Amino acid sequence: MLSVILALSVSVLLLIWILRLKKDDPFPRGTVIRLLLAGVLSSFVSAFVSIVGAVAVFVLDYGAQPILQLFEDPVAAVGTLSEIASGRTFSPVVSFIRTFIIIGVCEEIFKYLFAKGVIRRKQVRATGMNVLLCMAVTAIGFQMCEDIAYSSGSVVTAIVRALTPFHFTLTAVMGYYLVRARMNGKKTGTLLGLLISSLLHALFDFSIKSLQHEDIYLLLFLFVTVLLLVLTVVMILKIRKWNRDGTMDAEIEL
Repeated sequence: MLSVILALSVSVLLLIWILRLKKDDPFPRGTVIRLLLAGVLSSFVSAFVSIVGAVAVFVLDYGAQPILQLFEDPVAAVGTLSEIASGRTFSPVVSFIRTFIIIGVCEEIFKYLFAKGVIRRKQVRATGMNVLLCMAVTAIGFQMCEDIAYSSGSVVTAIVRALTPFHFTLTAVMGYYLVRARMNGKKTGTLLGLLISSLLHALFDFSIKSLQHEDIYLLLFLFVTVLLLVLTVVMILKIRKWNRDGTMDAEIEL
């Protein structure tokens, strides 16, 4: 229980901060709950799609027989899969591309689509700031779901999860590019924001996965982590500034 509380602490603080930003023109309580639930649902959907994608990649590489063997002879299948795992060579380029598609693009696009669905259904006034904050709340719901799943029973993991609220960061970046483009009458911002957030997401996940292969990837992991931590602080400061000066108060077409 302690690990879950620790893991959720920063996400909860970010949610409270966003709601305080909207104190003069608050989101309806039901809308906030729907946005959080949208984040949870998007995490389940993206996890399912990612698993399907990973299985498809495995089948392309090694055929369907090892998968079918799991149902016919699970004990032998474990041995087969262990041999495959021990014999695999690590290709950084291939690994990054797969991480980008299966995890980066998948998770970022579902966060965006689910947030967009809530905004349209609940008829939230589509100002640039409202859209950005709604997307951020959805990302927090997504992150809370992952925090609970990954940190249960491990205080260390919980602390790490709490200190790396990067789903919020990446979605805020995506929202910024989307809103800025729509305020300028362009629609390319959605694709650009999705691309940038997906690349950063993939880079972070790739840096974690690659740690088990070569020590040099530790430097990559530290660099990406520091970069995203700095970006988190920058986005918080920017959102606070935009909210104060009304930079993004204009209505946009989502």
